[in-house]
Amino acid sequence: MILVTHAITGSVAALLFPTNPSLGLAVALASHFVTDAIPHWHYPLRSLERRPGNPLAERLHFGRDFWRDLLTIGSECAAGVILGGWLGYQASPDLVWLAGGGAVFGVLPDFMQLLYHLYPHGLLHRIQKFHKWVHASKHLDDQPFWGIGSQAVFVLLLILFARTL
Repeated sequence: MILVTHAITGSVAALLFPTNPSLGLAVALASHFVTDAIPHWHYPLRSLERRPGNPLAERLHFGRDFWRDLLTIGSECAAGVILGGWLGYQASPDLVWLAGGGAVFGVLPDFMQLLYHLYPHGLLHRIQKFHKWVHASKHLDDQPFWGIGSQAVFVLLLILFARTL
């Protein structure tokens, strides 16, 4: 999933628990793994060297491509958190922080993957192993029409659902 999808999902998940923000943020975090289990599309990362058959051996190369990828990822993440906060504001101005926090927690596991590439040991290794295990084995990377389209429809449905909260 792209980060905007994870962010919106996390926002909506957190908004389901307006009186219990801790539970809302925990559900937002869990939503990342649930949505990653659904076959989906990813945009290519130039700085990531994938290793078929051993996803824990992927390597991140810190060069020009890394900074381009970081700009793309950062921009997308910021857009997702802003849109998530907007959803909270639409529900109630008091919920903007819960929804924004839900967006951050919804993308947190992907940020932890970056940390894993910097330090692939201990808790980060266990989280990465779980993240790769839960991730859908079927990808739609070679089918951008269906991959992007399905995520767009999913996000629109989430936004419509959030408006009913």
